[in-house]
Amino acid sequence: MNSLSLRTTLLLFIGAVSAQQKCFETTPELRDAVDAYLTNSTRGTTVAQTYGWPIGSWCVRDIADFSYLFDVKRNPANINFNEDLTGWVTTCARDMRYMFAGAEKFNGDVSKFQTGRVLNMEGMFEDAKAFNGDVSNWDVFNVQDFERMFSGAASFAGDLSEWDMRCAEDISYMFYDAVSFNSDISAWTVTKVKDFRFAFDDAKVFAQNLCPWTDKIRVNLTAADLTAMFTGTSCPVNDELGPVINNDELGQPLTTLCYDCRDLEG
Repeated sequence: MNSLSLRTTLLLFIGAVSAQQKCFETTPELRDAVDAYLTNSTRGTTVAQTYGWPIGSWCVRDIADFSYLFDVKRNPANINFNEDLTGWVTTCARDMRYMFAGAEKFNGDVSKFQTGRVLNMEGMFEDAKAFNGDVSNWDVFNVQDFERMFSGAASFAGDLSEWDMRCAEDISYMFYDAVSFNSDISAWTVTKVKDFRFAFDDAKVFAQNLCPWTDKIRVNLTAADLTAMFTGTSCPVNDELGPVINNDELGQPLTTLCYDCRDLEG
């Protein structure tokens, strides 16, 4: 057999294998397959023969709900998961809550995830201690809930400066105990955010000037709220009590957002 014939045969074989690969139709089906793969990730298993091998080749294009998929509380075996998912097509994804929560070893490349339809990223990388993937180009425009997204993600130090946060409503605990995070997020539009509680609490190296948020915040924040947001950070001002914050016509301006916002020099 000449080299051209061999190449043709190989391509036909690969095409036949690809044609036999089943795409996932439901979230329970996907979760069951993940659990089976975690038990035995070799090529010869029923899961591999049905959906493909390795896991990064799986067809998940029709799945909308990826919540809890690799969550260690759902399956303790997820604590060791760290495989390549760059081949996953997530264009239909709407829910990614706690997707990698507690997956302590996971540091896969998720930069190509399609997130334009996602509404909820609550706890997505909570306690994913090794994760420091590039998510700088994610489309998060439609996401409303970011609560605890990077809470306890001890290694995460990614650049989130370009995220479009106009639809965000909850960033409470978003970077709680994210001890490596210090991205400049001063340009975020936070006008719809209703819950800022403990957003940066114990994010030990965080020291960004968020005073540009002062004319964007639309909820009442007490001095205690502001203090709690930045407790345990490296902010120049993280423990001074100011007035009650209220951005309506009768309210007083914000006094501290990591920096003293009364200082025009920032």
